[in-house]
Amino acid sequence: MSASEPGQLALPMRGRRPPPAVPQAREQARLARLREIVPVSWRLHADDLAVCARRLHALQLPTAAATAYDLARAARAEAQRRGEPSFVRIWCAACGKRLPTGLQQARTCSAACRVAAHRGAYCSEVAALAQSFNLDLSDCWVTDPALIAALEDELGPCLLDAASFPVHSRAERCIPPSVDAFKVRWSDYAPARDAHGRGFWWLNPTYGRGPHGGLLEWHELAAEQAAEADALVVVLAPPGVGDRRRLWTLSRAQEVRDLPSRLAFLDPETLKAHRGNRDGSTLAFFTATAPPKPVAPSIWHWKT
Repeated sequence: MSASEPGQLALPMRGRRPPPAVPQAREQARLARLREIVPVSWRLHADDLAVCARRLHALQLPTAAATAYDLARAARAEAQRRGEPSFVRIWCAACGKRLPTGLQQARTCSAACRVAAHRGAYCSEVAALAQSFNLDLSDCWVTDPALIAALEDELGPCLLDAASFPVHSRAERCIPPSVDAFKVRWSDYAPARDAHGRGFWWLNPTYGRGPHGGLLEWHELAAEQAAEADALVVVLAPPGVGDRRRLWTLSRAQEVRDLPSRLAFLDPETLKAHRGNRDGSTLAFFTATAPPKPVAPSIWHWKT
């Protein structure tokens, strides 16, 4: 049985495991940050304090939970004393995102946040980021690091992840969702080569259609950036045998490699391999110079 808060009696709980220490420390740190805010605003912090209190109570930290509840009540009392109208909720109780006008009477901004707040949990950092950029979690799958390591052994360091959350970036530098990759020069974010003349830029785009189009537009953008910066851009995408994007890639890419097996992407929240990729995967290599004739795709056994 793990220890409870100092001065509290650790009671045995039948059929339940003791709470892990990491979530306890995380929620206590969250409460400590909120306690440093003076004055506590009802509009900004009360919902967050209430969710934090429920989490602390579930983690068997009743004293800290009571402190969070007291702070939330004090914030509401101060708002009533000042006469703030109607207590309209501006911020989502789970992810902290500003609520749209039509949802300001609700506590949450989405079904996922509503479920999370109901059980006294926070949305993950990735889910909150995805919501803030109007992305779905299915657009945020993470590339297997073994694939990047195999490419780095061959091509040199990965210098730029051109479409990634910073927390998931496979390079030291990335272009986050807050920046439109179609409207910036990638060379402003990372050099094309390292000091030894090696390296590449990595692109694992979203597979759905966005404001600029789908996978064909992403491949065209990769070719343009490679030509402009004299860089090597490696793009990961489904094979798409027979479609327009596949035919364009075979005529424009310097090399095309089909992976021999389905690539298992990592869950963006748990970082565990997910075997739900029903299609294969293809790597397209774009450089400053186009090939003299269409290339034939090769099979790359990168795990062997």
